[in-house]
Amino acid sequence: MACVYVDATQLPSGDNCDLGSPGIELPSPEQVLSRATREGIDTTRTFRPDPVRFQELGIIVKWGEDVTVAEGQCVWFLRKHFKGQVPVPAIHGWRQHNGVTFLYLQLVSGTPMATLWGDLAEHERSSVCNQLRGMIQTWRRLKPAPKDPGYFWRLVSTVLGLCGIESGALPNPEHQLSAITGGALRDVVFYDAGAYPAGPFQTVREFHDALAGLIARGSTDTNLLDRRKRCPELEGLADDTPITFTHADLDLSNILLSDPQDGPVRIVAIIDWHQAGWYPEPWERLKAHSVAGHGSEWATKYLDTVLDPAPYEYFYAFEYISMSTI
Repeated sequence: MACVYVDATQLPSGDNCDLGSPGIELPSPEQVLSRATREGIDTTRTFRPDPVRFQELGIIVKWGEDVTVAEGQCVWFLRKHFKGQVPVPAIHGWRQHNGVTFLYLQLVSGTPMATLWGDLAEHERSSVCNQLRGMIQTWRRLKPAPKDPGYFWRLVSTVLGLCGIESGALPNPEHQLSAITGGALRDVVFYDAGAYPAGPFQTVREFHDALAGLIARGSTDTNLLDRRKRCPELEGLADDTPITFTHADLDLSNILLSDPQDGPVRIVAIIDWHQAGWYPEPWERLKAHSVAGHGSEWATKYLDTVLDPAPYEYFYAFEYISMSTI
């Protein structure tokens, strides 16, 4: 399948953004906080508070200090380019107020997969797994746009092309492992280790060096590559690992399903793209396994049908780092 390139300069931007949803007037941040208080949400804890629902508008507001405009931009891009292939909520816009971001998202009618899974028949489970695998393959088509090669390179490329000579690939993007905007990654692995957000990174080696650094934060040893060589548990971090776009939090609560009474079970939305970005290819599987529950049926029986297993050595290194940062 063809790649879809993301030019961060073409994403909607600004501290306050309306994305033209007809007939919907977005509640102000003050109105969101007022509704949150009435619903019993502690508005003094603003890092990762519960979202606020406006049922009458069909909107859910995801808000907090750790909520980013980049997540809204990611959802916007996915819906624009993969509508019908990767179901995500519509994004109506965002506001930033007193250091807090408010994302205004479509309130999707669906039930978390974690709630329905135990009641699904085997053929329904198989169907859901196939749907999810196809969606992952689709969003893996996303690539960061190459840097502008400049007028001279474009001229040379055109002349060579007219002569039937291959001019070579476009220059690499400034950052290859990043959020969709080219900014830092907000993966919980880095948060748990106190190195959050992380990056962006130009190479997989830089990403792996940052991971290795999590197990010895505060150490005076700055030669991370040498540290990796001295630590056999980290040998599996292969620096030639491909990069793919990754959701990075495929917890079953983030996959919404249709009502089985309404016909064949469908995935109606993938939500919570907060950690999404370009990561080493095994990252999606490793993160999905880490939130699946040790020994769960989902992890042991079904996850292999959705995502190919990570190389064992890479899995071992990831687990070693994860356990070291607890």
